[in-house]
Amino acid sequence: MTQVPIIVVPDPETPGSADVKVDIEVGGRRYRCELDTGAARTTLVSDEYLASLPACGTDSSARAFSAHNDDLVTIPGLAVGPLSVGPVEVARVPAGPHQRCLLGMDILGRYCCRFRFDAGILELTDSPDPAATLPLQVGDRGHLYLTLRWEGISASACWDSGAGITLVDQSFHRAHRRLFAEAGTTVGHDGSGASFQTPVYLMSGPMIGGVQFGPSLAAVIDMSPMNHGLLYPMDIIVGYPTYRQAEWLFDVPGRRWLAPRLVAQPG
Repeated sequence: MTQVPIIVVPDPETPGSADVKVDIEVGGRRYRCELDTGAARTTLVSDEYLASLPACGTDSSARAFSAHNDDLVTIPGLAVGPLSVGPVEVARVPAGPHQRCLLGMDILGRYCCRFRFDAGILELTDSPDPAATLPLQVGDRGHLYLTLRWEGISASACWDSGAGITLVDQSFHRAHRRLFAEAGTTVGHDGSGASFQTPVYLMSGPMIGGVQFGPSLAAVIDMSPMNHGLLYPMDIIVGYPTYRQAEWLFDVPGRRWLAPRLVAQPG
């Protein structure tokens, strides 16, 4: 088992929201990355070392507020705690005030991932994990899909450790307004650094894997750009205010998961 410390950075503008980060090493250099199950590919913000690497292709991706084409470069290896993999093809993005490094599903999707946010630990083990007994839907870009349920309502949701707040598609919000109470606005940033002011709501607690969650903050956006071309379109992206309430185990290669174990109160 590989245990990797995770760093939770609260959002000063939106209480209850946060970014979750891990440190990685590339060529003896440390990069602090978003721990991002919503990112198909690991992304690094360009520096002198990365800028010296020749581009070997282009990565196209749609994010919450923008679409981007980024250079691909091959790094000789990548270390997450004591675990090393490589060589790895990663996206290289230009430096900017809101650009972030992302540790994505091209790396995380090789392992069983146990997210213990209360303990500040990510555990990585080889597949299969006998504890993971429920079927897991994995999208064509490695996204993890769960079903959120309320009485008479269900939603297709992407479980995204890189989402600082839960995101709800505006069409789902319009159809099910009774699940949401107004709670102001927030400024959101996606993985490219793009930002937009969005309305925030207190979302009624859903059932996930047969477990009742408490209410949590959610922002409402237009998800149609992200959903375009996806095999499994999303109604909701499960972000920090929701997922922090539990411990999660995903056996990604084995396409299995374990029902969440509640560990924290919402807030």
